[in-house]
Amino acid sequence: MRHLSRSLILALAAGCLVTACRKHNTNPPPDSLLQHRWQVVSLNGEALRYVGKPADYWDFHYGDTLIQFISGKYDTARYTYDSAGKRLVLSPFAPWPYALAFNISTLTSSQLILTSANQQPNFPILDSLRR
Repeated sequence: MRHLSRSLILALAAGCLVTACRKHNTNPPPDSLLQHRWQVVSLNGEALRYVGKPADYWDFHYGDTLIQFISGKYDTARYTYDSAGKRLVLSPFAPWPYALAFNISTLTSSQLILTSANQQPNFPILDSLRR
């Protein structure tokens, strides 16, 4: 009886270890990748060519708030993105006639690249950020 209970306990422990060590091959949701502080590498628009300084960042907070620190100045905006993580929309808190829409061309644990989406006024944008 005692030998049987030891065998049963060992079998259960081995089963728990095998199931606990299984890898899950699922991608993290887009919000967990986006919600971090990103260092600004460059901001490029129609009339703007800016190379980020070491202190510049965009910080996507849980929920919908983006805090930007660029050239020693803070700015805030609301952000939303689709469930597939392919489109990002920034809406200023202050009155502004329109929001800025971006396509997320790259979103990994270390790189975020945004390109302008079809919007009015039409101007090309390429923003590059890294962690």
